[in-house]
Amino acid sequence: KSQGHNLNSIRFSGGLSRIKLIGKLKADIFGKKVYIVDEFETTSVGAFILVAKSQKLFSSLAHVSEIIKVREVIFPDMTKHDLYMKYYDMYNDLYKSLIPLYRKRKKIIDQVYFSKTESIENL
Repeated sequence: KSQGHNLNSIRFSGGLSRIKLIGKLKADIFGKKVYIVDEFETTSVGAFILVAKSQKLFSSLAHVSEIIKVREVIFPDMTKHDLYMKYYDMYNDLYKSLIPLYRKRKKIIDQVYFSKTESIENL
């Protein structure tokens, strides 16, 4: 969203997509439908798609979507999404409030590790 894009769904593939809880968490956290792709080995499918497109086997990437089957759609629980957004807002506030402490810590670390003038010689 912050980059000016509006996503209306998420495609989820790979080994973790076999765990329904992970898909449900993604749906609830992002407040978007999660499409579980039927093929788990999407690296090879992606390589095929790029080669096929470069060889003009598909007229557009939109046609490629026809070969990618969706096994399941997980819908978000918007009540949980609202709760996750409250936690996210709190996290952002906490992070911003800690920035001065991070800078102070970095100065201390720089003094400890980068102000040494001693050297270690081989025996």
